[in-house]
Amino acid sequence: MDVQSLKKLLRGKNAGLILILVIFGLVMIFIPGLSSGDSKTSPRDTEDDNLEYAKTLEARVKTIVESLDGAGRCEVMITLENGAEQVFAVESRENRTESADSERTSSALDSQRSILTVSSGGEQRPIIVRRIEPKVRGVVIACEGGDDAATALMITDAVRTLFDIPSANICVIKLST
Repeated sequence: MDVQSLKKLLRGKNAGLILILVIFGLVMIFIPGLSSGDSKTSPRDTEDDNLEYAKTLEARVKTIVESLDGAGRCEVMITLENGAEQVFAVESRENRTESADSERTSSALDSQRSILTVSSGGEQRPIIVRRIEPKVRGVVIACEGGDDAATALMITDAVRTLFDIPSANICVIKLST
């Protein structure tokens, strides 16, 4: 394709669409993690991480509940509201330009944000500032003392305090023998 054909194409009705596609392509190239080719974390890995996190919480709650007077042996199931989130380090740049003529003054603010990366083994990886673990949605506890109202209330209060969830999202039932 020669230069004249390219200029003609850019002047046509499709110029806006072509510009958007070019910008999208550049974004896909320069922002790590957006393209599927360079991402090391698959949805399956994230799902496995969430399952592992839930299992860890379940084991800890089971230990606490079994230590409560009257609870006895128990089984615990926890559901999570969402997956873990990662907060990346971001660099912000602002450029303010002002221009004035005899009739008016105008100013423009150009801001750019980019994710900071570090090179590791020849790959660019984003710098993670913080990891936010998934929020607990609900808890079911089946325990030997689950049919006793006082025990169930004590367990519900403990779980409500641990996860800051309403009592309606906590179910304590009797464990079948």
